[in-house]
Amino acid sequence: NIEISQISTDGYYYSIDDRDIKTGFSGKVLNMRVLLKNGFIKEVPNGYYEQCGRNVSLECEIKMSEKMLDEYQNYNLKNGDKRSSNINLWDWGKYNINNDSVLIQKFYNYLGNYYLIEERGKIIDNFSFILTKKIDYRTKATYVINEMYSFKKYDVSKMYNKYPLNL
Repeated sequence: NIEISQISTDGYYYSIDDRDIKTGFSGKVLNMRVLLKNGFIKEVPNGYYEQCGRNVSLECEIKMSEKMLDEYQNYNLKNGDKRSSNINLWDWGKYNINNDSVLIQKFYNYLGNYYLIEERGKIIDNFSFILTKKIDYRTKATYVINEMYSFKKYDVSKMYNKYPLNL
């Protein structure tokens, strides 16, 4: 049995996939998630992949994804602490581990509204997990997925000052 306190939280988890050629880009995409020891999870989208050219190499994708993570961690909220604003729910959620199962619930933005996605899977060990089911509560769709996440040690200490207070 693995508990939240036993999984690695001093870095990020990632899965690697092929880009959808319909986007005009080919190559690799890195899906990055930061799991904090307090049960919060942040999905970190890569907004810089275009700097890698039309055929995105894995090395460039990692570099740009880590750049995005660093910029997010170093971003200062203006006009006081707005961590209680709904805009900060985007790509944040919570996760729970029960025995060898993982449950992730996170929010995404669609046309200015926030919707819940639930993902379920299995903990492999302290450094990896696999997601096998995804439920989109906006569309009521359920998907069978196969996303293997591995751990990379990385400084994510500033993420503890970023999670939304209203989640």
